[in-house]
Amino acid sequence: MQISNNTIETFNTSNFAIKENDEQILPLINLFLIAFGTFGNLLTLSILTRKNVRKHSYMRYLSSLCIIDTLCLYTWNFSLVYSYFNIERKKIEHEGKILCRIFSFYSYFILQSSSWVICSIGMDRIITLIFRNKTNLIFLITKHSYTIVILVLLAFLWLNFLVLIKNAESVESNQLIPKEASSYSCYEPKSFYVIWDIVHIIMYSIMPFFVLIFENITLNIITVNHEKKINLHCKSMSYQTKRLVPNISDYEFRTSWKEKLAMKFDKKRRFYRKSVNIQNLNLN
Repeated sequence: MQISNNTIETFNTSNFAIKENDEQILPLINLFLIAFGTFGNLLTLSILTRKNVRKHSYMRYLSSLCIIDTLCLYTWNFSLVYSYFNIERKKIEHEGKILCRIFSFYSYFILQSSSWVICSIGMDRIITLIFRNKTNLIFLITKHSYTIVILVLLAFLWLNFLVLIKNAESVESNQLIPKEASSYSCYEPKSFYVIWDIVHIIMYSIMPFFVLIFENITLNIITVNHEKKINLHCKSMSYQTKRLVPNISDYEFRTSWKEKLAMKFDKKRRFYRKSVNIQNLNLN
C-alpha cells in the first residue's frame, strides 16, 4: 500500500506541475498570437483598402474579414492573457456580471460572423463566375459588398442576443454571506449553455465547413467547364490559322532560290507576287 500511495502522490504532483506550466506558457503563446495576428491583419488591411484594389468585390470582403479576424483575437484568448497579468488571476468575464454578459456575447457573435463572412466570399465568386457577362449584376454585387457583410453581422447579433439575457444568472448567497448580498455565476444556467454550445459549434464550425466544401466543388466545376470552352475556342482558331498559312507563304514553297534572288532586285516582280498572294487570300 505504501508503494501505491507514493505512486499516486507522484502522479498527482506531476499533473499539478504540468497544469502549472500550462498556465504559465499558454497565456504567453496567446499574447504572441494576438500581437502577431493584429500586426498582420492591420498590414493586410492597409493593402486591401487601396483604391486600385478595393474596386473588386472579393477584396472588400477580405478587408472586412481582416477587421473581424482582428477582433476575434480579443475573445477568450485575450481573457486568458488578462488573467495571467491579473493579481487575482481572474478572467475578464469574471470581473462583473455586466462584463460577463457583454464579453461572452461578443465572443460568440464575432467568431460566428467571421466564419460566415468567409462563406460570403465563396458565394460572391460563384455568382461572379456564373453571371460574368452581366456587368450590371456584377456592379451591384461589388457596390453592395459591405452591405452584405453588415447584414451577416446583424443576423448574428440577433442570433446571440439570448446570451445577453440568459448569461450570468444570479445565484443566492450561502449562509456565511448576508442575505441581502448576491453573487453571479458566468456561463450559467448550465441547461441553457449545454444547448447554446451545440448551437455555437454548428454555426461557427460545422455549417460553414459544409458550405465551403459545396462552394469549392461548385467553383472547380465552373472553372473546369470554362477552361474546356476556352480550349475548344483556341483549337478552332488555330485550325483556321493553319488553313491560311500555306496561301500566305505559298511562294516560299514553290519559288526557287534563283527566282527569289531575282525578285529582290526586281521591284515589279516583287509587287506582282504580293498582289497575287493577296488575291489568293481573298478567294479562300
